[in-house]
Amino acid sequence: MLVALNDVRLGVERWPGRTVIQLVFLHGLGDGSFVWRDVVPRLRAQLASMAIDLRGHGRSDWDTDGNYSLADHAVDMCRIIWHFGLDRVLLIGHSMGAAVALRVAAHLGESVVGLVLIDYGQTFPNSAHEWIARELTSARRTFTTQEEFAQELQSGRPFARFDILRRYAAASLRPSPDGRWVVTASQDEFKMFGYPVLPPVVETVAAGAPADRGGLKPGDNILSYDGVPIGSWYQVTDLVSQRHDHPVQVSISRNGHTMNLMVRPEHKDLGDGAGLRWSVGILPHLDSIQRDRGIIDSVSFSLWFNQRLARQMLDLVGQLFVGRVSLKEVQGPVGIVTMSGKAARAGFGSLMSMMALISLNLAVVNLLPFPILDGGHITMLAIEGALRHDLSIKAKERFIQVGFVFILVVFALVMYNDVLRLFQHS
Repeated sequence: MLVALNDVRLGVERWPGRTVIQLVFLHGLGDGSFVWRDVVPRLRAQLASMAIDLRGHGRSDWDTDGNYSLADHAVDMCRIIWHFGLDRVLLIGHSMGAAVALRVAAHLGESVVGLVLIDYGQTFPNSAHEWIARELTSARRTFTTQEEFAQELQSGRPFARFDILRRYAAASLRPSPDGRWVVTASQDEFKMFGYPVLPPVVETVAAGAPADRGGLKPGDNILSYDGVPIGSWYQVTDLVSQRHDHPVQVSISRNGHTMNLMVRPEHKDLGDGAGLRWSVGILPHLDSIQRDRGIIDSVSFSLWFNQRLARQMLDLVGQLFVGRVSLKEVQGPVGIVTMSGKAARAGFGSLMSMMALISLNLAVVNLLPFPILDGGHITMLAIEGALRHDLSIKAKERFIQVGFVFILVVFALVMYNDVLRLFQHS
C-alpha cells in the first residue's frame, strides 16, 4: 500500500499478527522493503510486522526538493508509526536503515521497546565515505530492461541467486519517459553522508567537451561552480547534474592565479553504459592504492573487470552506429600515442593499464562481424555452415572488398579527427 504524508507517499508492506509489539523493518541505501520479504515469513506467525520503503526507494515517491537526509527519513518513519496508531514498536534497521532507526528511537522514546541494528557503526571513516561516493558516482542509473539490471547486479554479486537479483531489479526500477528503466534510489545520497575528501583538481579534459571549449586545463583547481564554493570533487559532479540549463561560471586556480571560465554542460551518452547524463568532460586526479591479491583472486577479478570493460566497448560501438556517440570522440593512432605518453608520465602502473586497455580494445574490435577482421571470417563461416555449402568466390571477394573500404573510411575519419584535434590543442 501507499501511505500519503505531507510531501511524499511511502510504500508500506504489512504482515498481520497477534502481538501488541509491531516489528518495523527499515532497509539500507539503494534497497527497498522487498529485501525483508524472505525474512518475515520465517518469523513466528503471531509476530505483527511492517516494512517501509524510505523516500526515493522502492514504491515511495521521490522528493521534488531533494530532501533525503537521515533526519527526513526519521520524520517519515515517525509519521508512519503515528498513522497506524502503533504504541509499541521494535525497530530493525540495516545499514542506512539502522541509522534512521536510531533517530526514530530518539524521537519516540518509550514507544520503542527495542532496537536491532545490522551492519551499522557510530563512526564513519573517510575510507567508507570514499567507497560509497565512488560506488554512487560510477554505478549505472538507467537500463533498457530489468533483466539487464539483474545481470549488472550479478557482475558484482557472483554468488547471489539470480532469481533473487531478478526480484531485486523488479522492485528497484521505475520506467522513465524515454522507455528505459531508472534505479529508484535517491539521487541525493551525499546529503546523508556529506561529501568525501577528494581534491577538486582536474586531471583530464576531454577534447571538444564543454570544459575544453570553456578553457579548463589539466591541473586546474576548481574553487567554485555556479557560485557554490567547492571542497570536494564529488560536489562538482553533483552540481553538474543539478545545474545544467544555463552557462555556468567556474572559478579555478591555475599557477597561483584565479580565473573565471564559462562552461555549459552537455546531455549525452558517454558510451560507458550509464546512459544519458549531464557532463562537462573532466576527470579528477586520483591517487592509486596498490593492493596485493592472491593468484586465484587476481584471475577472478581480472575476468570480472575485463568482461565489464568489454561490455562497455561493445555498448560504445552500438552507440556509434545509432549516432548517440560521435566518431570525433574516438581516438586513433595519434590519440593513442598522446594518451600513452600521459600514462607513461603518470607511472608504470598507469602505462601497463593503458597497454592492457588497448589490447582488450583490439581483441573486441577484431571479433566484430566486419569483413577482413577475424569476426568477419567467423561470420562468413557461420553463414556457410547455415547454408551447408560454400559461398562463391565472387561473393567472398565482394564481402571482403566492402569490408576493406569500410575499414579504410573509418580509419581515414579517425586519423583526420586525430590530426585536427592535435592542431587545435597546439
